[in-house]
Amino acid sequence: TAPGREVRIRLDADTEGMALTAGSKDRIFLYASLVDAKGTVVPGSGKEVHFEISGDALLVGANPATVEAGIATILLEAGENPGLLSVSASCSGLESGHLEVESGHLEVESAH
Repeated sequence: TAPGREVRIRLDADTEGMALTAGSKDRIFLYASLVDAKGTVVPGSGKEVHFEISGDALLVGANPATVEAGIATILLEAGENPGLLSVSASCSGLESGHLEVESGHLEVESAH
């Protein structure tokens, strides 16, 4: 069946199975998908999604980001300090999306 009308943002992080590491300039992609009531991505373009971050990290890229094929994308870069990062994405007329990402310690091997 065809997707319905977009009602909310589903926010996902692509960590590629790796932990986000503070102090290493690690970057991951954040995806804000415009979805219908059943969670199906509604393919559409032109709307803008505004990302916000709380915690020691930076958002890299255009913000607000333009939606293409139902998804807006931005990079999140870990800061110097480990901890919980809270991300939100909003778009006019839609329920906002929220996501928490853990930024871990940089493991440094010491030479003996």
